[in-house]
Amino acid sequence: VRKTRSTSDHFCRDEGGLDYAVFTLNDNECKLLQQNGIKTFPFRDNPLSVTSFDRHFIVGFPHEHTDSERSTTQAGVGLKPVCVPVCPIADCPQANGRLAFEIVDKGELQSVVGLSGGPVFGINHDGDQLMVYLVAIQSAWDKASTAFACSIEDVFIDWKQHLESQNTNR
Repeated sequence: VRKTRSTSDHFCRDEGGLDYAVFTLNDNECKLLQQNGIKTFPFRDNPLSVTSFDRHFIVGFPHEHTDSERSTTQAGVGLKPVCVPVCPIADCPQANGRLAFEIVDKGELQSVVGLSGGPVFGINHDGDQLMVYLVAIQSAWDKASTAFACSIEDVFIDWKQHLESQNTNR
């Protein structure tokens, strides 16, 4: 989310199983991220429900793929991201608008430690075009096979309400 820096440039929610933060970035911060190889993923209005995508996956940096032998002051600290395929669980109602996803295939991954907070993407094929949408932010695990997530729509609704409350309190 781009916005000129203000006294309230972030919003955090950590209650009822929801755990996420949203930060505003000014244009200079966005340029610095891009110069370091970090690309922004644009928010698009998603016309589909979460369950109507062809595939879903969580992106994260599992602990077992992190080079913890090096200190954070050394150059070249290694992080190896993974994409873990997940499938929405439609018959698993959750409080606070949380969504539930089951891991489809962990591959060689031994543990989900380190995947928390990762984005959940939905993918659809439209002919030759691949459509990728950010649909949720992962927030909790249950028995290391079910991921709970906050829908991105709910995150942005909370963010918008936060910004509106900041404007009315001035």
